[in-house]
Amino acid sequence: MFADWLWSRLAAEYEKNILAFDPDDVIVRSGLEEKLINDGFVIIRMDSMDPIRFRYEYESDYRNRDQKMLYLVRSDSTYVPYDLRSQCYEVRLDFASLFPKLDPSVVRRVKSLDLTQLYIACRNDFGGYRGEEETWRFLNREMYDRQNADEYAGWLEETIRQRLKEIRHYADWFNLAELWGSLRILQDGGHAQLSMGQLSIELDTRFREWMIDHYKKLSASFRPDSPVLLHKTNEYIRTKGNKLALIVVDGMSLANWLAFVRADRVSGFSYQWSYAFALIPTITSVSRLAIFSGKLPAEMSKPFALSQEEKEWRAYWSRAGYKESEIVYRRGPTGELPPGAKVVGIVINTIDDIMHGQIQGRAGMYRDVVSWSESGELQSLILRLLEQDFRIFITSDHGNVEAIGQGRPPNEGVFAEMAGQRCRIYRDYADPASLEQPFRSFLFPPMYLPKNYQYVLCEEGLSFQSRGKKSVCHGGMGLEEVIVPFIQVKGADSR
Repeated sequence: MFADWLWSRLAAEYEKNILAFDPDDVIVRSGLEEKLINDGFVIIRMDSMDPIRFRYEYESDYRNRDQKMLYLVRSDSTYVPYDLRSQCYEVRLDFASLFPKLDPSVVRRVKSLDLTQLYIACRNDFGGYRGEEETWRFLNREMYDRQNADEYAGWLEETIRQRLKEIRHYADWFNLAELWGSLRILQDGGHAQLSMGQLSIELDTRFREWMIDHYKKLSASFRPDSPVLLHKTNEYIRTKGNKLALIVVDGMSLANWLAFVRADRVSGFSYQWSYAFALIPTITSVSRLAIFSGKLPAEMSKPFALSQEEKEWRAYWSRAGYKESEIVYRRGPTGELPPGAKVVGIVINTIDDIMHGQIQGRAGMYRDVVSWSESGELQSLILRLLEQDFRIFITSDHGNVEAIGQGRPPNEGVFAEMAGQRCRIYRDYADPASLEQPFRSFLFPPMYLPKNYQYVLCEEGLSFQSRGKKSVCHGGMGLEEVIVPFIQVKGADSR
């Protein structure tokens, strides 16, 4: 919705040469960049070119090109030649122009700004200009009024249903996961009234079908802003600097992250996030171990042995050329780092603890995650790491879903290597068909997994817990369990 509005402001349907002043990066943040490229626009980022180089390329290549051109300017100090300006349709896309009733300095300080939701709220607002305090109130309260939330929820639901018909690539699932996460926190936060059960089943069913066909290809996929599959996390971050910190928040879903970042008011840094696929089954001893080891479960001598996590982390970074004294592994957000630390892996169990002790379902998860964000515990860790010049990355080993218990398989102790809430890993001599016969489950093929085990996962919305028990759990291959956020922390002086 917001991207369509921007499209009309750019007059992209009619203009061939557009000069867009975009200091708040709304073209990228709204997802409009991809649409512009698909429509045939060549995007020239003028801030990244010195004036002499730009003049040369403009005269030799751009001026007479029979193609749609978008000249993008992110800084008012960037020099724009007069002859270029005279030939372009010029438009300003900063927050002051797009949302003139709000204090733009406040809007810029919000770490997680859903531009479509803000657009709906501003369109429905008939008040006057708001100063700093009133803008904060609008962004924290009025934007989530029932009318605004219900309208946004309706748009999200319709968009998700439409895009479910158009899935071609793993990146399409990242886009869908973001939309679903936005819809989920509207419900979990009590902002909108909607029934998500049927859509959730449709989403996870379609996701399962796609994953069975395409999951095995993800290990060879590349993405510039995140690892595609979580076992490539170390490989991804090692190219980003010499002092690296990886924070793994166990059990954090995308919806949990959106709730966290929306409540985060700590200054001094911002977040830039993308997405990644967890390993299946979505349990800690599979997916988190893959993150810290840099290996697929099938490549490990002791798969599912979480006790090997620190050893595998140290072994990876030793092979990468770091000294033993420079490699740190920690559980929990507190404690001083050794003076010579250069690569740090930290496990945060807060959300996983909230999940497994949760008795109020998803609404309780939402409130507890917001409370954790407001405590500033994770933010304090981030600030300490920034002070020591670390490049910081945050991710999760798996997400979570709300599921109904269908009972526990009987007499499985002899056969099961591991029992998760939504999965079972059996030794190869077991007969899963007979063990799981009364339950709605399916046999997951051993993709990236040791082949001398058998993997049984619950169907959508169900768990292997006490019959009728509703809980927030994980272990299966639902969208919210598998697609997790991958975050890069940007210091105050970063763009």
